[in-house]
Amino acid sequence: AVDPKSGHGFSSSSPVTMFDTKTLKVIKKIDVGGPRPGGGPVARPDGILFDSFNDRVYVYSHPTKDAIVIDSKEGTVVGTIDLGGVPEQAVADGKGMMWVVMQDAQGSVTAVDVKTMKATAHYPFGDVGGCNGLALDDKNHVLFAACAISGNPPVQPPRPTMVIMSAVDGRILTTLPLAGGSDGAVFNPATMEVFSTHGNGTLTIVKEKSPTSFEVEQDL
Repeated sequence: AVDPKSGHGFSSSSPVTMFDTKTLKVIKKIDVGGPRPGGGPVARPDGILFDSFNDRVYVYSHPTKDAIVIDSKEGTVVGTIDLGGVPEQAVADGKGMMWVVMQDAQGSVTAVDVKTMKATAHYPFGDVGGCNGLALDDKNHVLFAACAISGNPPVQPPRPTMVIMSAVDGRILTTLPLAGGSDGAVFNPATMEVFSTHGNGTLTIVKEKSPTSFEVEQDL
């Protein structure tokens, strides 16, 4: 993750490496892997996100089910956010809200107020889980969660699914099939398309025809 204002980059390694994006020289190592208060598992960095709202980097840890918050100018840990699940990809609107998709067998999205560093809502997906991708249409407040499994218990063979939902209240707008288990997603506002990349070498492209109408445009 990169903060373009300070020119600082951060890797989701353990410890987190902070580096100068111009010279590519390491500035410091940031220890985020220690045990949490009261004991329990040790953090393991995975997903990472920079949010320009307050110039912070968020590093997501599976075992501790939280986000480690780092000041991107100083490279100091300012706290953690309890996410209530196994976090994967996250998106932010740059205006104080962040959403994180959960990889649990029963998937969900956690909404976070970055000002208070508190989760404000948890939006469950029911029998869709294994979610690794999350994209945001900020203008229309739509989230796209790309998941690997569905059914309770999970059906075989797996039915990878994209859950499309309101970022305002978590209401599910529709679900669409994916060509494989997603490991990342992104939204392109210029074309109103969502791209979900999969471990089987495929890419599903979803078209947002309107804020309430979506279709699979192509499996590539």
